[in-house]
Amino acid sequence: MIDSLKAFFSEKYLFIDVNSIDEGENFPLAIKQSTEACEVVIAVIGPGWLASIKPELDSDPSDWVWTEIAIALKKKKTIVPVLVQGASMPPALQLPKDLKGLDKYNAAELSH
Repeated sequence: MIDSLKAFFSEKYLFIDVNSIDEGENFPLAIKQSTEACEVVIAVIGPGWLASIKPELDSDPSDWVWTEIAIALKKKKTIVPVLVQGASMPPALQLPKDLKGLDKYNAAELSH
């Protein structure tokens, strides 16, 4: 998927978390600044994604995907959920507080 994005967009317009942060950079700060600066966030959601979320927490700063989506929702960014490997959109009732609203975004399904 990353190669397809790179083929479609110039790399200078892509931020792919771990791949785009240089060694020695402040990782949480880079995630926050880059997510706030972007126009579109692509949230890749697999079948185990919701199970990895800790529903008893309102936020999990150690979960970078969670952090990126929460920032995107708060800043009202365009979010494109991409469902892979047969995943479905997580139901609103199962999302933690700072991820509420993700279920309202129209998802794209990606399969082989």
